[in-house]
Amino acid sequence: MKTLKIVLFVIAIMSLAALSLAAEMGVSGGRNLDELWARAQADRDLSAEDAVLLLESQQVTQAADGSLATRVHRVVWIGSSVGIRGYADLRIPWNTATSQLDVEILRTWRDGKWWPDAETISETAVVNTLPYAVNLADDYTTMRETMLLHDGVELPCIMETAYTITETGLPGADGLFVMPRRDFSALTELQVTVPAASALHYEMLNGVTEPVIEEIEGAVTTSWRMENVPSLLTPVTDAPAAYEPTVVWSTWSEWTALRDHWRKGFDEAAVLDEALTDSLQTWVENAPSYWSRLQAVTDQVNRYVRGVHYPDRFWTFTPRDAVRTWDTAYGHPLDRAVLTAALLRAAGYEVTPIFVGTGHSLVGPEIARLNGMGKLHLSIKGDPAGLYDPDHGVLSGQAPLIGLPIWRTDKFFEPFLGNSQWPNRLEVTVTLEPGDDGHWQGSGQFHAAGIFCPQGDMAGMDEGARDYLTGVVGGVIDGAILGWTNPEIFHQHQVIFGFGVDVEKPEPEASGRTRLIVGSPSHGLASRAGSIHLYEDARKSPVMLAGPMEQLVKVRLKVGETEAAHLPEPVSLVNEAGEFTVTSTTKDGWITIERELKLTADSYPAEMWPQLRALLLEDADPANGVILLD
Repeated sequence: MKTLKIVLFVIAIMSLAALSLAAEMGVSGGRNLDELWARAQADRDLSAEDAVLLLESQQVTQAADGSLATRVHRVVWIGSSVGIRGYADLRIPWNTATSQLDVEILRTWRDGKWWPDAETISETAVVNTLPYAVNLADDYTTMRETMLLHDGVELPCIMETAYTITETGLPGADGLFVMPRRDFSALTELQVTVPAASALHYEMLNGVTEPVIEEIEGAVTTSWRMENVPSLLTPVTDAPAAYEPTVVWSTWSEWTALRDHWRKGFDEAAVLDEALTDSLQTWVENAPSYWSRLQAVTDQVNRYVRGVHYPDRFWTFTPRDAVRTWDTAYGHPLDRAVLTAALLRAAGYEVTPIFVGTGHSLVGPEIARLNGMGKLHLSIKGDPAGLYDPDHGVLSGQAPLIGLPIWRTDKFFEPFLGNSQWPNRLEVTVTLEPGDDGHWQGSGQFHAAGIFCPQGDMAGMDEGARDYLTGVVGGVIDGAILGWTNPEIFHQHQVIFGFGVDVEKPEPEASGRTRLIVGSPSHGLASRAGSIHLYEDARKSPVMLAGPMEQLVKVRLKVGETEAAHLPEPVSLVNEAGEFTVTSTTKDGWITIERELKLTADSYPAEMWPQLRALLLEDADPANGVILLD
């Protein structure tokens, strides 16, 4: 076996050497591929890489008639099966009703030549498919996902791909381009060309240098280039533009112009006919409260209009009419948002479409654009204020918006960061005494403010409040069942509830002792912490939060004559990221356990990950909540 491994290693080295010494690949798209390959080899240890990009290029050209051609040109060396999965078979989405796809280059460099040919694309390498998500949605079947399949792939090899998608009927164009890719790139570039009579607005973020600007034959080309670009910082978060080198650009003159054009299409489509208006009245006539009527409407949309989970960016300015979406009984997020907004407005609600981003940071707020602005939601005015996600059909309060970049499409012309003047704090207190039939019984208090406030999740005519509290308290004490619930404060920024609780006493263990674990509440701090993996002892990307957060869990248990054989050891961990404490006391027949976690910042650079991780690991450690009773 050892000999076989040595032979395979030698073969791999010889293959790599042959690839390096082979005939020249030449120039493609004005780029010398051999120079880029030499640079990649000089900078990277290829034996440790799945793939290395020689070139990652995007060229966007706006014509005088407004059509937009986006050319993607990629040359990549792959050295493993992971690299093959990432780059060999590409799925390119485009809409045949509004755009055209032209595949220009699709070839593989191996054994000193291009496969299948330097100038020819194999007839079997370009395969048009209908996206599965729109398979049963006839109004969307102009969509295609074209598979680009590279022939001649063997490890290692170099693959080159170039294709252009030309879109028509666009009122404007914009983009967000993150320069780093998943793998190292010898050269990454973005070029945006607009007619000389037009203006291109742009902003460079996180270290991108000034562009090169050229005017040729009535068109102005703005180019950004970066050489030897490291891969994206890991773990890759859902908002790399907040900290990675990024360019945002737009041909829109200002936010107002973009807002007005987008809202015109949305509002003209959000109109009901007489039949749907009559149906609406039957849904809400027996719903006695503000929130119950809101639930009645969204429940009907969720029940009778199937969600088509496919990106709606292909129809950004052309949503279907609300009635058409209802009649066909399906819709992508934009169409479901139009329908829901039309119904709620007809029911008397003030509804504003908003785009909700990620990353807890505004990215290029001066540049009017839709790219990078996040997912479409509906903001519903009231107390409680509602938030509807048309993609997943979720109705909630607006606390989840805290700390997120938001673009409203009404009186606000620019994006802003969701905010709360209330502290992000969650407190759960439970008091238990021995009850009947081997149960513990008692009461408790739930206090949540800021991002933890669940008013919208608890409101309405159903069991929402009790179900939510059962989940929270069940995280603190496994098997907890709630009885009565009673609100003290029920506000869109703060909720305080009292509750009764019943817990079946666990069966004694083999030692004869009874084990009770004080855990962390569900919907608590751990669920708000974002792109965090506690199993990683190191990370390179920052941690971004909605703001400082605090969580307190307090359990009081009356033991009477029973002696506590074991209580959690006291813990006091204080560092730059915050603090975690555990205290255990016994007094007058009562055991009291308190666990408190405080994160003191809204973002943590990668070098502070060890301190933040140490706090979160302590909070996740069951040993910090174990009680053993004799």
